[in-house]
Amino acid sequence: MGHEPTRMRQRFYLYLAGCLTVGILFMGCATDLFGPGDQAPKAIAARHLAQGECRLQLGDFEAARQESDTILTLYPGWFDDQAFYLMGMVLVHPDNPLQDLHKAGACFRGIVEHYPDSGLVVASQTWLALIAQLEARQRTVEDLESASAALKKQLKDEKAKRSRLEDRLQQLKAIDLTVE
Repeated sequence: MGHEPTRMRQRFYLYLAGCLTVGILFMGCATDLFGPGDQAPKAIAARHLAQGECRLQLGDFEAARQESDTILTLYPGWFDDQAFYLMGMVLVHPDNPLQDLHKAGACFRGIVEHYPDSGLVVASQTWLALIAQLEARQRTVEDLESASAALKKQLKDEKAKRSRLEDRLQQLKAIDLTVE
């Protein structure tokens, strides 16, 4: 019924179908090539983050800090806010012998300033307030310790003065007894 497509039109449709098939296959391969490449660093960074949190809970502060450093240096852009939070928690932990409140505050401040959309901003602000209180208390303790040291020195000087006065009194009593 009607006229049949010409040979040229059939070739055109065949070429068009072939190009679409190759294009679809290439897009599928390209997705496989680029998709997992982006997912692999994210998965590895997430694993380092989980290991760091586990190390922190176990009290292995140096290993937890190293996991956080690994995320920040090898996988920048993936979980940076969480890596800084982990680092801050390591540095503020009371059982950590290398506790450094100043550096911990810098980590938490970095989250507040550089990652305002992070879910860790409120927790970081809370830690910053606690660190400020701890630093104020440390300064108060240092002031009290220096005042205590000054009072101990003064007490020692007063004891020495009392001892000299008692010796002088004994000498005067001895002279008074000899005069009588």
